[in-house]
Amino acid sequence: MMSLTTSLPYPFQILLVFILSMASISLLGRILSRPTKTKDRSRQLPPGPPGWPILGNLPELMMTRPRHKYIDIALKGQKPEIACFNFAGTHAIVINSDEIAREALKERDADFADRPNLFNMRTIGGNHKSMGNSPYGEQFMKMKRVITTEIMSVKTLNMLVAARTVEADNLLAYLLPMYKRSETADVREFSRVYGYAVTMRLLFGRRHITKENVFSDEGRLGQAEKDHLDAIFETLNCLPSFSPADYLEKWFRGWNVDG
Repeated sequence: MMSLTTSLPYPFQILLVFILSMASISLLGRILSRPTKTKDRSRQLPPGPPGWPILGNLPELMMTRPRHKYIDIALKGQKPEIACFNFAGTHAIVINSDEIAREALKERDADFADRPNLFNMRTIGGNHKSMGNSPYGEQFMKMKRVITTEIMSVKTLNMLVAARTVEADNLLAYLLPMYKRSETADVREFSRVYGYAVTMRLLFGRRHITKENVFSDEGRLGQAEKDHLDAIFETLNCLPSFSPADYLEKWFRGWNVDG
């Protein structure tokens, strides 16, 4: 006597196996995620939208562009003070209450100061040498102390006011010809030029990369400076930015999943 599976056409056999596999995974996921009776109630996670087994809410995040819109779409019509999203086992807590946010920052400030230990963070930051992408620890505290006492001190800011003033004059020289020609002003472009020029002058004492490559008389960036600035922003795009690859870093390490 032939079994039910072998009596079905081959495509239906594949479909049946797929359905049974998904049902088994769903059942296993529910069993593993079910809280035990001995679990401390104070450590239970906040409510959140239902998700897939194992992957949680990650598939919905992958299908949403831009990524940051996913939270608004998932909580549309709801206004919870706190919600939890499960991205492949990593829980992201979203707080929509001033009172809860102040309490969280006051009691869990060390957790919020921490940063994920990802491949791109280690590569860009020179194995976590900078404060901007280093996890909370000895290196982070050392860099924070240097920045607060040396770089961002009142003495240092007053000492470098001349450099900022020069670049403010250059920014006005950039804007004036555009005003005379009645051209549209791009605020993002102005902020990038000013921030880049000030940083270059503070770090290297000049606003151009090489002595031969100088800025134009109107305060615009040279081609080498534009390429350098574009490379900086391209590097920033590689940092964690709510990308699905950040939650699956073990499998997609070094891959550009988002394109």
